[in-house]
Amino acid sequence: MEALVSDKVIAKKESKNKYIKKTFPVLGMTCAACAVSVESILKSAKGVHDAGVNYANQTAWAEYEQTVKPVDLQNLIRSVGYDLIVDSDDPQQEQQQAQWGSNSIWTKCIAKHLPLIALSSHSTHFHQNQRSIFLAC
Repeated sequence: MEALVSDKVIAKKESKNKYIKKTFPVLGMTCAACAVSVESILKSAKGVHDAGVNYANQTAWAEYEQTVKPVDLQNLIRSVGYDLIVDSDDPQQEQQQAQWGSNSIWTKCIAKHLPLIALSSHSTHFHQNQRSIFLAC
C-alpha cells in the first residue's frame, strides 16, 4: 500500500513539473460575462491544461505546457477585445495605470466643464446646446 501511495505522489509531481502555472492581470473585463469569455478562451487554447478568471481581482491564471509562451495567450485574449499583462516587472501597477488612464479622460472632461455644470444647476438661462457641448466631451 505504501508503494502505491508513493508512486501516485511521484506521478503527480512529474505531471506538475510538466506545466507552468501563472497569474496575469486582465484588462477590459467589465462584467462577469467578460470573465467567463476570457476563461473559456484560455481553457480552449492549445497547450493550456487548466485556467480560471477572478473577475473581482481582474486576474486570470493559466496552467500551461512549457512550450506555450505567455505572449501567445496574450495575443489570443487580445483577439477578442481584452488584454493580459504578461511582460512587466510590476503587472499590478501597470493594470492600475491602464484602468486610471481610461478614467482620466472623464476626470479631465468633468474638470474642464465644471463651470458649465455649476451654471446649469443655478441658471435658468443655460441653453440646451451648452449642455450638449458638455455631453459631447
